[in-house]
Amino acid sequence: MSRLRQLHREEEPLNSIDDAAPPTGTTATTGAEAPLHPISRATDRPDIHPALWAARAAVEPAHRPSWVHRWDKSGILRDVFNTPRTNAQLTAHIKMPTRGLRVFIDSHHSISNRQTGVAVDLGCSGGRDSRNLAARGYSPVHAIDRDPYVHEALRDVSAEPDSAVVVHSCNLQEVNIANGSVDLVNAQHTFPFCGPSLAATLSHVCGILRSGGVLAASFFGPTQSEFDQMVFDRHDEDAVRKMLGKAGLEVVHVVSFREENHPNSRGTVVPMWDELIVLARRP
Repeated sequence: MSRLRQLHREEEPLNSIDDAAPPTGTTATTGAEAPLHPISRATDRPDIHPALWAARAAVEPAHRPSWVHRWDKSGILRDVFNTPRTNAQLTAHIKMPTRGLRVFIDSHHSISNRQTGVAVDLGCSGGRDSRNLAARGYSPVHAIDRDPYVHEALRDVSAEPDSAVVVHSCNLQEVNIANGSVDLVNAQHTFPFCGPSLAATLSHVCGILRSGGVLAASFFGPTQSEFDQMVFDRHDEDAVRKMLGKAGLEVVHVVSFREENHPNSRGTVVPMWDELIVLARRP
């Protein structure tokens, strides 16, 4: 047994963490579960052994190894300190833009006559793309995610005077964005998790885009492996084209990325990563 596992087992204040997968469809918890909140300093939790803080510091800047996170019986992802960990918390340290946004950046000169403007980062998570869009001159950048930690993840940029980044911890439909006012909707690793509401979400996206506005999005292909006990949909390119066309969008560019043993942003090694990156335009 590693020293880290030994310390975790010996510390009385830390409850045991169940390694089993969460119940199907479980996304929230009630009752006596600990609230979602960031833990960043040893003084926040004096009950935790100093060696555990040292171990955390060693892995914090990089992708954490898989043993750091476990699912509890309520379906909540928790770290080695038994603290709930949201996706925004797990990815807030990443500064490089997503692969999908990089595809848009490399291609936008040929598909859009505007290089800046109003942007929506849908499912922004830790805010890596929101930061990059603001740095490229987009303003405002509506960073939207239901993750309760998203405000904390983007506090360093959203709290600045005259910040271009506006954070919304809610669904897209709850944000007051006028139809035909948005130049770019960026939705990376978002639509696969929409489930039955995907068609309505795509129609809403098309509605807020101006004529000539662009959607940069990613979908999981048919060979995508399961990971992190997530529930998501898979689509081939024909199905994606049909969905976007039905929503009123014209597909102008598709990139397929497939890789075996792919390390994702949570630090999980996924046996097969099958991603379709799509750029579509509102006529």
